[in-house]
Amino acid sequence: MKRFIAWTGRNIDGVVTVSVAYALAALDVFSTIPNDWRSSAVLLVLGTLSVAMLRDRHRQEENEQELRAELRRAGEVTPTVTALRSTVADVGHTLDDIVGRTLDDLSMVRVLTWSEVSAALAEARRTTDRWVFRGGTGTYIRARTLPDCIAHARRARRGLMVRLEIIDPTDEEVCASYGRFRRSLADDETDWTLERTQRESYATIVACCWYRQRYDLLDVRIGLSRVMSTLRWDLSASSLLITQGDPRKPALYVERGKLLYEYLYTELRTSLEQSRLVPLDQARGVDLSEEPTFDEIRRLFVALGMPLPSWFTDDDLSDIVKRALHPENRYDQ
Repeated sequence: MKRFIAWTGRNIDGVVTVSVAYALAALDVFSTIPNDWRSSAVLLVLGTLSVAMLRDRHRQEENEQELRAELRRAGEVTPTVTALRSTVADVGHTLDDIVGRTLDDLSMVRVLTWSEVSAALAEARRTTDRWVFRGGTGTYIRARTLPDCIAHARRARRGLMVRLEIIDPTDEEVCASYGRFRRSLADDETDWTLERTQRESYATIVACCWYRQRYDLLDVRIGLSRVMSTLRWDLSASSLLITQGDPRKPALYVERGKLLYEYLYTELRTSLEQSRLVPLDQARGVDLSEEPTFDEIRRLFVALGMPLPSWFTDDDLSDIVKRALHPENRYDQ
């Protein structure tokens, strides 16, 4: 009953029209009614129909306006949604790319055993046109890196860029610290004293000057650091190897072209620029013979602005020359 009353209220004009029409028809059939009544009833029905039509048209216009408003709002939202979807898609692709490249880079950081390090270094020396080193005194640089790289470069008739950062032999504190560190690595490193550490660094400088005079395409720079590094960094044109003097510990291998290689290359170059650079050009006037004499060694370091300590004996100078040109290679054994 409530539903019928509510429906009647919503459609009162139609109910009135139908009721009047049926009542008029019934009276016309079963009795005679005056013509003026009949005319009034017809006008009432027509008026009610007109009101109903106007109301329906108004409702239709309101519905059309609401529909247009909804469509406009939808039109404004759609580009935003599309842009948002595009942004999310782009971010998704970007994140995928970043994650993919990171995993790819990490997959190229290999851990090498000590027996694999020698082979990796030998392959790097064979094809490289550059070598960047940071470490202790450069013992392996003199023993294998410099002579091998120069030999390969000479055969290929190409230039060779060498950048070395070693500990400062004039800084006794850092040399003493490095000696203690090397003695702690193995039982057979007990001869790493302050004096030996100094002679090792001096020997690397002598070796670079000696090789420079014999290969014009050698571009070498040496930086002296007052900070001791426990790691040895060897960067070539194809790879980067990070090792330590202890053969019991593994090494890290990074292939060129990977993000980590580029980062560390920048780090090594920046570190070298912050060290005390040896003015090698100032020693061009000091000729070093095939087996440099003690006088040549002393004049060399005077020209470089770092004269040898007065307490260095001829035995010390002989040891420097031996380590510079005839070093013992215990790393590839």
